[in-house]
Amino acid sequence: MKRLLTLFVMLILSVQVASAGFLIIDDADAFLDGSKKSIGSSGGTISNVEPGQTLKIKFKFKNIYPSGESEIEDVDVEGVLESIDDGDDLDDEADSFDVRPARTKSVTLEFQIPYIVDEGDYDLVIEAEGRNESGALQTVNVTYTVEIDKNKHDVIFLKATLGDEEVQCSRDTSLRLQVANIGSEDEEDIHIKVTNSDLELSFKKTFDLDTGGDEDDTTESFSVPIEIANSAPAGTYIIAYQADYHRDTKIKSGQVEIVVKDCAPAPAPEPEPEQVVVQTIQDTTPATGSVDTGFQATGAAVAVTGVAAAQGSFLEENGAVMFLGLLFIVLAVLIVVVAVLVFRKKPRLE
Repeated sequence: MKRLLTLFVMLILSVQVASAGFLIIDDADAFLDGSKKSIGSSGGTISNVEPGQTLKIKFKFKNIYPSGESEIEDVDVEGVLESIDDGDDLDDEADSFDVRPARTKSVTLEFQIPYIVDEGDYDLVIEAEGRNESGALQTVNVTYTVEIDKNKHDVIFLKATLGDEEVQCSRDTSLRLQVANIGSEDEEDIHIKVTNSDLELSFKKTFDLDTGGDEDDTTESFSVPIEIANSAPAGTYIIAYQADYHRDTKIKSGQVEIVVKDCAPAPAPEPEPEQVVVQTIQDTTPATGSVDTGFQATGAAVAVTGVAAAQGSFLEENGAVMFLGLLFIVLAVLIVVVAVLVFRKKPRLE
């Protein structure tokens, strides 16, 4: 019984091994920034790859079962470009797919080559696997060599970013630059210039950069202060930056735009609220002999607004005149009273 079971297991394994070769790479092409190169189906070298380029590889997978036989299902494809990114891998994978017998299926893997990388060869490992309708594993394993080649002298701007792309009342900002040596030779006396004549901007800086894959040695980052005068008219200004290197025989340059707007006037101050004068009138009517009017004035508060204030001002300014008028009236009344008394005392004639 054990011997029969062992023979059965060996038969299954032999079927799986025998069916492991029905998925193959039928063709492969490499694309470097759009330029096509055939690299074969069984491995080889992908040469003349430069820092910063985009490497795309199009694979054509084929199910070599005869027509009408098993489909290969759930095929997964993964590519790993080993140790190219400062010692780390770059990887990409395609969506799972099925391949019918005697048919092909194309997939594309993509790798962004770092700017900061050592010159040399790197392994690109391609692995694909799926299963036929019986569940037997179908695999493909191919390794390519990616050859990184550098230009002898090559300096680039990795970054050029304004702190503020638009300024208004506060017109001070900065331009952040990162410069990299991606060539195969060390570079001495790299001269940087940042200019705009309308803004009276003129910045200069000089430094050296090594070659290689170490970012600390191959790049230089710094900020350029930009101070825009309040008298500068509103508008769009172009700020140019440039690197001269290899004894000033090579130049890399670029530009950014900054928008300057007029400072909006300060809003008018809000009017002060109208002053309110509050007077308290205390009821002093004696309790004895008072007339009940049904109105209690004790402790009542009367709000006198601008009209009351105007009346008080009138009394202050015309008080003397009113006093003289009142005195005149009193004198007139006294004269009339005296005249009446004199008239009554005069004897009558018989």
